[in-house]
Amino acid sequence: MHPKFAAIPALTFLLVTSTAAWADATDEGATHLTEVFQKYLGTIEGVVNVEPDGSNYVVKLDFAPLAGKARMDGSKLEMSPLEFTLHDNGDGKWQVSKEGPLTLLVDVPGTIHLEAASDDYTVSGVFDEAIAGFSNSTAEAKKFTLKEEFTDPKKGSNFKVEYEILDTKATSTAVANPAGGVDHETKMQMGSITEKMDMGADPIVGTPPVNVIITAQSGNFNAKSQGLRSQSVLDLLAFFIAHQDKESIVKDQSELKKIISTALPVWNSLNGTTEVQNIKITSNFGEFGMDAMSASVDANGVVKDGKVTEAFSVSGLSLPASLVPPWAATMVPKNLKFDVTASGFDLADPASMILASLDLSNPQSLPPDFEKLLLPAFLPTGAATFTFNQLGVANDLYDMKASATLDVGPAAQPTGKAKISLKGIDEIAKVVLAAPPEAGLKDGNAIIVVAKGLAKTGDDGALTWDIESTPDGKILVNGTDVNTLK
Repeated sequence: MHPKFAAIPALTFLLVTSTAAWADATDEGATHLTEVFQKYLGTIEGVVNVEPDGSNYVVKLDFAPLAGKARMDGSKLEMSPLEFTLHDNGDGKWQVSKEGPLTLLVDVPGTIHLEAASDDYTVSGVFDEAIAGFSNSTAEAKKFTLKEEFTDPKKGSNFKVEYEILDTKATSTAVANPAGGVDHETKMQMGSITEKMDMGADPIVGTPPVNVIITAQSGNFNAKSQGLRSQSVLDLLAFFIAHQDKESIVKDQSELKKIISTALPVWNSLNGTTEVQNIKITSNFGEFGMDAMSASVDANGVVKDGKVTEAFSVSGLSLPASLVPPWAATMVPKNLKFDVTASGFDLADPASMILASLDLSNPQSLPPDFEKLLLPAFLPTGAATFTFNQLGVANDLYDMKASATLDVGPAAQPTGKAKISLKGIDEIAKVVLAAPPEAGLKDGNAIIVVAKGLAKTGDDGALTWDIESTPDGKILVNGTDVNTLK
């Protein structure tokens, strides 16, 4: 199951946020649950249906009436009704269960066509009103498929993609954070993954059609959040359900601002990691391969000490022989690493300034030249800091590592320091010398000679370069100003 659809039932069940406790299912209880769901889904007839069934409530959410109201220009939005049972465990806790297929269709003629389906989709968990979410849940899908087709009417080209993911299982837990909000953790394991992409020819640019098939043995996705303001997010949804036209939103914009202010910082921290194993990519150019690939993001919320870290790594990379000339085959990297952190920016003060100045009754919404006030608030020291925690490129011939810190702002020269280490420079030089003239590397050996002359030798035998960019525009390499070299 694709991650973006894994959350659909969970988001739906989050709507149960203010219910009384009944020992047995009753008509009164069903009426109350209906009112709760309608707070977030509206009161259009046929969308929400709740019926008592012994000690349980059977809830059916049918989005067809909503889609029918919003349909324009022949577009379609269809989703299979969500049917699940609720059992009152008392103390604001509800046992939730669902099983059965799940389908989704989105069609905007001439623009996008999307079909998604899961043959057998089950969810089980305990919803806790105190945290406006599941204290624990498990979701499984035996098979998930997704087909998308995008059309560019101006170019007369289209792009098709198909996914198939087998045997997906996701588990989640959540507890109240003592400082506010909710701490969540989600883990997902995916079985065999297949993706097919068909990019049509572009008659304007003149590019030919491209067909790509990507397969992977398995994948994992883990996510954690701390202090997520889940109740405030639901309150924001309820506001827009109750205010579906511009006039009513403008009239009650003070209420909207209050809800948004309460929702801040949205979360204290959020991080997610994706890992995929044994990847093969078959294309017009040949076959690519990776033993493993991982990507992660770690970010805090709308706070004064803004920070976000992104990392990416590949191991066991292989490229089609047709893309690499024989003389350069030994230069193709096998392992890649990239890890960078951006910090030194403030999101809290700009958000407060926007909320204080926002006026939806004014066509411009914000005062003239407001962005000139935002920039110094966003960068209180005048610059953001980019820290390259780990950069690496390696294979059997060479191993290069780097780290750096760079301060970058709109009104000053970028400054910072970097350190690079390299093993295998002599082997690289041999490849450069053997390159044919058409490779354009005739000056490569001279560059290598200069680099070796500036280098220091580390304890592990690697050549190292300490690089500094100074406020006056100098570039120093191991203390030598490279601008003075001739």
